Amino acid sequence: MSNPANPNNNAPLVHAPKLTSPTKSDQVKAIVDITLSFMQKRLHKSGNVYLVNPGSRKVFFIDEEAIFNTVTDLALRNKNIVLSNSAIQTAKRILKSEAGATPSQISLRVGSGQHAYFLDFGDGANYIQYSEEGASTIRLAPQDLPPIDVDFFRPPNLSSIDFITNWNRPSHARYPARNGDPKTTEWLSHKSPCLNHLLSLTNIPEHCYSTVITWMVCTLFPERDQIALEITGEETSGKSTAAWIIKSLIDPSEKPLNGVPESSKELLSISQANHIIAIDNADDLPESTQKRIFELLTSGIQSQVNHGNSGYSWTFNYRNPVIVVSTSTMLSHPLLAKKSISIDLPILEEGKSFRFIKEQFLENQPHALLELAKIAADTLKSSILASHEIGGHTYFDTFTSTGAGVCNYFDIDVDMFIDTSKSLNEEIIDNIIDESVVARSLLSWAAENPEIKIKEPLKHWYKELIKSLPAEDHDEWPKSMRRFGAELKKIAPKLKKEGVFCKSLGKQGSNVVWEIRVIETTQTSDDIDDV
Repeated sequence: MSNPANPNNNAPLVHAPKLTSPTKSDQVKAIVDITLSFMQKRLHKSGNVYLVNPGSRKVFFIDEEAIFNTVTDLALRNKNIVLSNSAIQTAKRILKSEAGATPSQISLRVGSGQHAYFLDFGDGANYIQYSEEGASTIRLAPQDLPPIDVDFFRPPNLSSIDFITNWNRPSHARYPARNGDPKTTEWLSHKSPCLNHLLSLTNIPEHCYSTVITWMVCTLFPERDQIALEITGEETSGKSTAAWIIKSLIDPSEKPLNGVPESSKELLSISQANHIIAIDNADDLPESTQKRIFELLTSGIQSQVNHGNSGYSWTFNYRNPVIVVSTSTMLSHPLLAKKSISIDLPILEEGKSFRFIKEQFLENQPHALLELAKIAADTLKSSILASHEIGGHTYFDTFTSTGAGVCNYFDIDVDMFIDTSKSLNEEIIDNIIDESVVARSLLSWAAENPEIKIKEPLKHWYKELIKSLPAEDHDEWPKSMRRFGAELKKIAPKLKKEGVFCKSLGKQGSNVVWEIRVIETTQTSDDIDDV
C-alpha cells in the first residue's frame, strides 16, 4: 500500500545540522599546535625567539612565510581548518613569546656545542663532529633525534657537501706517482691523502702547506680570532683557483668568490651568507674595508638584521675568516697586516692546467674535510695551553699554537712552520720600501720636489714617477695602471713615516685622483686617521 504523502517511496530526507566555521581561537590553537608538533622554540641571545627543526637542526625565523605555508597545508589536510591571515598573525605573536623557549645560538656551517664542534654539510642529515676525542661523520635518519645541540642557519646561497658513503675506496686517496700527476708531500699524503691531493691541485708552494692547513684548521673554531689569508701572484699563477679550492672545501656556496665590497653594508651582507669570505681581484681594496675585515677577524662586527620584515631587530655578531686574492699584497692597514699571512704564487709551470679540477675536487672533498677535522680535533689536545714554548721563544697567539698542534699531528718540524709563517707575514709588513720600485721612485720624486702639493689622476703619476728612476730599474715598473695603483695603496702607510703623504681621493669624473706631497715626518692626528 502506497503512502499518499510519498507515492514514489523516496527515502526520507535527513537534515544534518549546519557545520559552524572554526573560530579564530580554534584557528590560532591549531596553528600553534601544528607548528610545535615538528618545531621547537629557541631563544636567541638578542632576546628574540626562533624555531628549529629538531631533525635537521635548520633554523626558521617566525616572520618568514615558508613555514606557515606548510602549517596552512597541514591544517587543511589533517584538521579540515582553513586559516585566516588574522589567525596566523596572532599565532606568530604567541610563538614569539619566550614561554617554553630554550636558550641557544645560531651558527652558519660551523658551530660549537657543549661537548663538541659540528660542521654542517648543509643537507640537514650529515655532519662532522670533532672534539679532543677525535672526529667522525654523523649521518642521521629522518626518524632519529640527532645528538647535536647546535642550530644551523642555511642561507639560500649555501651549497651542500656531497656525502660519499664509501669513503675508503682507494680512488679517493690518490697517491701521485706517475709523471704528470700532482706533486706529493710525503708527510701529508701519508695521513691525509685526499687533503694532499686537493692542495696539489693548486699552485701553492709545498713549503707553505703546513701554514695553509693551519689556517684552514683555525676556521673550524669560530670563536677564535682568525688570520686573513692573502694569495698573490701574476695573472697566470692560479690565485683564484687556489682560493676557490680552500673556500669550497670547508664552506661551498653558489658564489664562492666575491668582488671587492663597495661598502661596509655589502661586506656585512657577504658575511651574513658565508662562513668564509673570499674576495677576488682585490687590487683596489679600500682602507675602510680593510679596517672592517680586521674587525671581522678579531672582535667581530655587530649588526642588526630584520628577518621577515617584521620590525623585530636581531643583533648578530659576525666573525668570519677571510681570503683576499690580488696581484700583489694589498693589505696596507697596519693592524690587518699583522693579522695576515701572504702567499705569493709562482707563474704556472708550462703544461700545467686545471682541466677536470672540479671533478677531482668533488671526488676528494668529503674525505679531505674529514681529514681536516681529524687534524683540528688533535690540535685541541694542546690548544688549552695559554702559551707555547717553541725554539726558545714563547708564543701566545692561537695561530702559532694551532700550527704547533698541526706539526705534532704530522710529526714534522715545528721550527720550519714558525719560520715559514713569519716570512709570509713579513712579506706584508717589512721591507716594503726597499723592495718596491714605486716607493723608491716616489722618495726620489719627493726629494726633488719638496714644495709641490698636487692632486692628479693616477695615469699622471704613472708617467711622472717613472722619470725619477734610473734606467736599469724600468723593467721592474708595474706593467699596468691597476698594478701601479695597488702598489701605491700598499706602500702609502710606510711612506708617511718617510715624510711622503700619498692618498687616493677616489674617482673624480672618469679618473682616480691621487694626492702626493711632502710632509713632516711627525704625523698629525689627521694623518694617523688616514692610515
